[in-house]
Amino acid sequence: MNWTRKIRSLYRKEPITGFMLTIGLVDAIIGGTSGYQTLLAIGLGTVGLAIGVRWKLMQQIRQEPIQPQPKSQSRHARYLLDSDAHLATIDVDARKV
Repeated sequence: MNWTRKIRSLYRKEPITGFMLTIGLVDAIIGGTSGYQTLLAIGLGTVGLAIGVRWKLMQQIRQEPIQPQPKSQSRHARYLLDSDAHLATIDVDARKV
């Protein structure tokens, strides 16, 4: 199992929480090895916050079913005209009926 690939895929899915997790881990490592207890506490708090935010987002995604938007509510409708007018479009909302 390639652990760098797994980290990259997690970081791409949620870049904000991945960034928070990275910063928290760096702070916790520096604070733990250098003897700065405040930096260690801030780093662990940031890691906990990042995990909590990611968990909340995952719960929110699971609860919201994806519903397709009806085509009748689309803002602009485009129609292809005769073969003389290649790739011409008409904005239905803009024309006066």
